[in-house]
Amino acid sequence: MKGVILRCLEEMVREKYGEDLWSEVAGGKNFPPTENVDDSVVLSILSGLCIRTGKTLDTIAEEFGRYWIGVYSQRLYKNFFIEAENARDFILKVDEIHQIMTKNVDTKPPRFMYEWKDEATLIMRYESERKLIDLAVGLLKGVAEYYGEDIDVRKIDDEKIEVKFNR
Repeated sequence: MKGVILRCLEEMVREKYGEDLWSEVAGGKNFPPTENVDDSVVLSILSGLCIRTGKTLDTIAEEFGRYWIGVYSQRLYKNFFIEAENARDFILKVDEIHQIMTKNVDTKPPRFMYEWKDEATLIMRYESERKLIDLAVGLLKGVAEYYGEDIDVRKIDDEKIEVKFNR
């Protein structure tokens, strides 16, 4: 995983929970944005956050998703949000955005495939060796909040997310 993800997580944790918690769970490590960070380090930090805050991974992932979309990514990737008229447009471009952003860097972002269950319900297939679908769910909830839309996001299993666009 790229260090930029951990930089965002660090910023969120410091802001929401304080410097001490981040120092404790990250072990004083610094994560340059372009560095590849071993998945075991990321999982260890997430696990530590869950233990120290008493929150579940899906709750931490949702907090991260809202922060990434609403705060952090707005400084780095604002154009992707401006180009989409609404949450549906943005969500349908997530796989393409990952491919554009990682084209010239050494990383393996998750891939997403899309299948419409009905006119208002999208099934997103999540493919990643990392098995961090909870982060994807949190990010999708952040997208809904960013666009101010009523969207239900639910993890079906470790490979599928249901996104229901309410009218």
